[in-house]
Amino acid sequence: RRRLKEREAYYRRYTEAMPQMAFIADAAGNIIYYNQRWYDYIGRDRRTAGWGWQTEQVHHPADLDRTVRRWQSSLRSGRPYEIEYRLRRADGEYRWHLGRAIPFKDPDGQIIYWLGTNTDIHQQKLTEEALKQSEERFKAAFAHAGVGVAVTDAAGSYVFVNKAYQKLTGYTQAE
Repeated sequence: RRRLKEREAYYRRYTEAMPQMAFIADAAGNIIYYNQRWYDYIGRDRRTAGWGWQTEQVHHPADLDRTVRRWQSSLRSGRPYEIEYRLRRADGEYRWHLGRAIPFKDPDGQIIYWLGTNTDIHQQKLTEEALKQSEERFKAAFAHAGVGVAVTDAAGSYVFVNKAYQKLTGYTQAE
């Protein structure tokens, strides 16, 4: 017990020093600790300990059910938890985060607790979406062009060919 308390104190000091939101959950998945960054992000008045994060409207409503199912799956299997979801900031804005947690086990392989983090990936998600939309606009613009258009990756493999290019060369793999 003493060693466990010392270890918990060590992890708490560590999590307070990291530039991410961090948490510790018991073996059953009850959140028993959040670092200060969590409370600064969501607002201090939210009651998110235990499984309270489900009812405190911290996750985007469209992400909550998937998040609960993924967390429960990790708890049952003992496999690391990883998911992307939107968390509500204290001002009401939802931002994308990467949630991760890993189990710590005793010598017999029984889970003692979980250590987890939430990393803000909002800008990355916006960039990915903008790139996807740009790619879709490119494909739409050139799909029916009167001239043959082909795009290859760095290795020289086709990633896009339009109908005119297919007609001109007979190549039909990439679309």
